[in-house]
Amino acid sequence: LVSFPLIAFFISGLLPAISISGIPPLSLLTGKFSRGKMGVLTRNTLVFCQFTATTVIILATVMVYLQITHLQKKDLGIDLNKTIAVKGAVIGDAPASTFRQELLQFPQIQSVGATDNIPGMQNLEIAPLARMDIDPVYKRLSTIRIGRGYLESLGARLIAGRTYQTSADTAVILLNRTAVENFEFESMASAVGTKMRFGSGDEMKVIGVIENYDQSAAKNENQPVVFWHYPDDYVFYLIRYNSEQ
Repeated sequence: LVSFPLIAFFISGLLPAISISGIPPLSLLTGKFSRGKMGVLTRNTLVFCQFTATTVIILATVMVYLQITHLQKKDLGIDLNKTIAVKGAVIGDAPASTFRQELLQFPQIQSVGATDNIPGMQNLEIAPLARMDIDPVYKRLSTIRIGRGYLESLGARLIAGRTYQTSADTAVILLNRTAVENFEFESMASAVGTKMRFGSGDEMKVIGVIENYDQSAAKNENQPVVFWHYPDDYVFYLIRYNSEQ
């Protein structure tokens, strides 16, 4: 869309140049060409092409404006205004908890969270998951590994239960709103405390529910997601800072 106006301007100037270059100069100076059938046809064609190009440019500008306005006003479910993502921050054998604690010593840092998949990435791993309190029916959910401080750094909202608090929270998971609805729980709070089983046989307990947020793209529907704690092996670190300090 950005290059389209330039192409349109080029064509709108090229067509008159090509048309006029094929007309004898004497006909133009004496006015015979403009009064003839060929002159009227050329004039009407140029007016039509320029009007069409102008209309297309205006429509394209309006479309871009509407798209930008929609993205600015849409609730993404997260707040990334003061969050940066760092890839591969841990060096050597230092665990993620050490890197996190070092960053939190700076007064400008509000929270540090770790994950294997940041918003904007679409290639999420898929895993089958089933409720243990009823006849188990496995459903396919996207999975994201996260650590302590993830929700705070991402600006996501916890709507029921709690998030990860200590490194001992290993056999527990979080679900998003869509996942809770897909498993047909009576409410968001009723999902907390439920035992779930992965297709591999591992059993986990739901400790919290996260509000939906746009993980891949704003135009895509929210997919059911399960968040599970993996203490010391992450790809990205989300760092939320305080710009006033």
